[in-house]
Order: sequence, then C-alpha cells, then structure tokens
Amino acid sequence: MKTNAFRHELNKWKFSLDQSSYGLTGGWAATRYDDSSWTEVSSYTSWETYEDAMRDYEGKAWFRTKFTPTKVAGVRFILHFEGVGGVAQVYINGKYAGGTENRYLPFELDITNFVRKQRPTEQYAESVIAVCVDNSFRGKQHLTGGGRVEWVLYGGLTHRVWVEERPASNISHVRVDAAADGSLKVTATVEGRNHVEPFTAEVRMEVEGLTSEPVCKPVECPISTPAGPGVQKVCFELKFDDVKLWSPETPNLYTVRVALYKDNELRSAVEERFGFRTIETRGTHILLNGKELLVKGANRYDEYAPYGICPPIELIREDFQAMKDVGINLIRTHYPQDAIHYELADEMGLMYMIEVPLNWWAPKDTDYIDDHLQLLSEAVDCLDRTFYWHCNHPSWTFWSVGNECKHNHPVCNQAFHMLAARMRRLDCRRLITYAAHKPFLNSQEMDFCDVLSMNYYSGILSENEEQFPEQMDKVLEEKFKTALRLYPDKPHMMTEFGYVCVRGVRNSTKEGRYAEDFGGTFLRADCKALLKNPNMRGLVIWCWADYRHRRGFVPSKTNMGIQATYGPWGLVTMDRKPKAPIVEAMKEVFEGFTVSE
Repeated sequence: MKTNAFRHELNKWKFSLDQSSYGLTGGWAATRYDDSSWTEVSSYTSWETYEDAMRDYEGKAWFRTKFTPTKVAGVRFILHFEGVGGVAQVYINGKYAGGTENRYLPFELDITNFVRKQRPTEQYAESVIAVCVDNSFRGKQHLTGGGRVEWVLYGGLTHRVWVEERPASNISHVRVDAAADGSLKVTATVEGRNHVEPFTAEVRMEVEGLTSEPVCKPVECPISTPAGPGVQKVCFELKFDDVKLWSPETPNLYTVRVALYKDNELRSAVEERFGFRTIETRGTHILLNGKELLVKGANRYDEYAPYGICPPIELIREDFQAMKDVGINLIRTHYPQDAIHYELADEMGLMYMIEVPLNWWAPKDTDYIDDHLQLLSEAVDCLDRTFYWHCNHPSWTFWSVGNECKHNHPVCNQAFHMLAARMRRLDCRRLITYAAHKPFLNSQEMDFCDVLSMNYYSGILSENEEQFPEQMDKVLEEKFKTALRLYPDKPHMMTEFGYVCVRGVRNSTKEGRYAEDFGGTFLRADCKALLKNPNMRGLVIWCWADYRHRRGFVPSKTNMGIQATYGPWGLVTMDRKPKAPIVEAMKEVFEGFTVSE
C-alpha cells in the first residue's frame, strides 16, 4: 500500500545478544541507556547473517534506534513493522508500547502518546525505540502446531520498519475486489483519531486507465473511542467493459487511488495495485477467467544463500524469472512471506498458494478442541491478518488451511472446517484447500476444500525398492483409489512430491538414487504416474531451491537422504545453481502437462 503520509525509514539499529534474558531488568529499553558499545546493524537482515557465530542462534536479542518527528501538529505516529523474526516486544522511550507473536505478518503500533515533547516549546524531541526479539521455538501450542519445525527460524528485524506520520483522519486501508466480468468493488476504511466531534469530508476514488473523473462519496469522519480509533467504511461499486484481465500469461495490473478531502483540502491518500481475475472450480476442473487452469508449481522457502530470508529484490526477481523459464506458474509456501514477493508475482505473472502455518499438528487421541485454544487463536489471527495485508494481490489465488496435520482427528477436522468457513465469510476470491498426507477416511473430512490436495513422496521415504520407477504406477494407483472414490467431483492436486539429490553427484542407476541424473529419471516416472489420476489438475514439486533445516530437525537416514541439517530437495541450490538433470526433467513434464482437447 502506497500512501502520501510521511515516513521515517528506520534502517540503522544498535544490536546486542540477550541469551540470559538480562535486557529488561538491565534497563536496555530505557531512553538514557548507553548503547554506544553495541554493534551497528541494518534492518531488513536476519541476525544469522551478522557473523558465522550467529548461525542457528535461537533466543533473545535487542535492537535500539532513534527518530525525531517532523514539526507537524495534529498527526499520529504509527510504528510499522513489515514483519519480525520472532516474538517481539516494543518499547518507546522506556515504556512498553505493544508487540506481536506472529513472525510472518506486518503489525502496527500507535506510539503517539509515547513520543517525547520538549518543554516549554511542546516541539517533538528525539525518541528511542527498543525492540526485544525472541526467535525460540515455542512448542506445540503455538504456530506451527507441530513438535518440530523444518525451516530455520531466522531471527531479528528481518523486514522493513518505519514510523509513519498520519493525519488524525486518514484512509487506513483499501480492499479491492475485481472480477473477470469487469466488476470492481473498492472498500475504503476511514479512520478517525483524537477528534472531539465528527466532521463531514469526501472520499474520492479513481482507477488509472479506467476512470477519467474521480467517483466521490461524502463521509462523516468518525472519532476516537476508548477502545481505539473510530472506523467507518466507504464502498464504491463500478462495472467496466474494457478491462484487461490478470493471468500468469498476461499479468495486467491497474492502480486505484482513494483520497480523503476536507473542504477540497487533501487529508490522506492511498494507492493499491490490483488485477481483474476470477478463479473458480467447475466439477473436476479449475478455471481462471473462464479458461481451464493446470497448476504447474513449486514449493519455495524464502531462503537465498548467503542472505537468509532477506535477499536483494533484484535476486528475487531473477529467481522468479528462472522459475517461469522452467514452466512454473504457482509458488506454494508454508507461511506468509514479505509483501515484496507478492508484488513481484503480481507484475511477473506467478500465482501463489499461501498457507496458514499449521504444520504437522497431531493432537492426542484423547484431546478436545479446548486443549488447543491458544494454537487456534494464533491460526485465526494469522488468517485474518494475512487477508488484511495481502488481499489485493491478484497473484494470490489459493488458500491452504494447513499442511500434513492429523486431519482425520476430530480436533483437526473441526479446526480446518472453522478456518475454511472463516475464509469464505471474508468473500476471499481464492480457492480453499489443505495439503493432506494422512489417509482419507470419509467424504466429510475434506468437503470444505475446493481442490483436494495431497502430499506423497513415491519411493523416497522408504528403502523399499519396489516403490521405485518401474512400480510407481501400481503404488500410486492404490493411493488415488480412495481419493477418487470419496471425492470424485473435485479437482485433485499434488502439493508435494519430489526427489532429493546433491548437485554434482552423478549416477544414472538407482544404486545412486541421490544423484542428479537418476533424479531426472525418477521425476519423469513419478509425474507420469501422478498424471494417470483423471482428476489431477496440479503438480507442485518439493521444491524449487535447497534450504537449511532448523537445528533440532534431525533427518533420518531414509527420509532425507543425507545426515545433515540441510534439505537438498531443490531443483536449484540455495545460491540458485541449477541441478540440470532434474530442472530439464520438470521443464519437460510441465511442457507436456496440457489441457486435453
């Protein structure tokens, strides 16, 4: 979201480890604390990249910086984090201002009442921001819900941070719903803070390239309440006949501008990019803008050596182009990622499947839903905030409520139905799914899914030779029988399958089963067998790039291929060197995966 509000970018920070949890009692949040000996670091980096000694560090650390507001009366100061690598506690001039428990999503704090003023001038003085970040694994009762986490929990100020000076009345959020039939609904949230009484203003909306004159509506600006700012929504609904649709082949984008005026004076303005598109299912088919869509995807962690999860934008763009060159049209992730990924995907024509980070959640047989209220509260918060911050990206086409949980347990099943219903109440314009790896027992378990998604690694998770290429048809036929019997009228998708190999290791026979060239043979045979499922409408390989495992995720000899805290499942390495035999194999598979006449 672009806004006309003035921003103080907070890029330079002082940093110190706090492994013994001394910082708070030691006064590290205090305004006058002497941090001159602390290390200087930049935000939008993870602390694993500061020094080799920080690799795999899990625990607390502190960050401090200063900012001085401009001399503007009647504004509110909003501290915005695009995301933080862990649980965060924020202090302004020594006072606790708030925080977040969700590492994957943006959050904001109104710090107006914490900002210092000089006496007697009442001009704003320099203020100190201190942030304590803890990236420790939090256990089963928190996201991700499993007793282990596969990916590295990168710590620190891993995303952009700024303070925004907003008018007391402002446009705080804009939601855009744009369909392939040219219909457009724009919902603007008008926020009022520290007003004594409401006043009448005007909200103007225009779309670059579609409306020559702004569409206007009056609004009674709300006032603050004891619970926070007053909020009012203003809705515009229009229909256009000449729109260019968004798709992976034609990623056409438009820009909507919403502005708040008082007596013809501009008070606040917001710009959002969006695309006209409609994704839906019809029987066993997935349709994008009325045309059949076959998903050709790859799972992707946002990890890129040597930058951790904070590579330069130019490298992300190059990475996305390399994916498109292989024939990939969708990226699946286990958790929401920095908005820059979705912005680039909008521009370049890549679809996204975003997942609520419920992974490997396995309640005990005796558990009830009440035993997991904290976990479910975090899952709902993640769902709501993901939609709030990312709802306008046309690239985001699929919602997943979780990955490889014990979905056939009553607690999991009740939770997934609840999350899916909540998504639908948002009128989310995405297809809903869940990545299953446990057996399907009845036709009600996955009835909430628009698309039935399955994870299965043929022959990889076992030393049993009969599961290798020459017997894959038989093995997968048995796996699909139940899915086709229980869910014959849904499109099916493989959201995980793959092959593990190390770049440079070469052997063309199954005795060298973790070699690149045998991997190409394996993947061709695997995909051929997968596509014999008549309902199969998507292949999403695990995964695009190699990645590091979190310390404590201990691979066995059989299920990860090598004894290392490293996942060599990628078509390319962590620094994006291609494993040519398997890249060529998947490019060939995707080229041959076409809509039947």
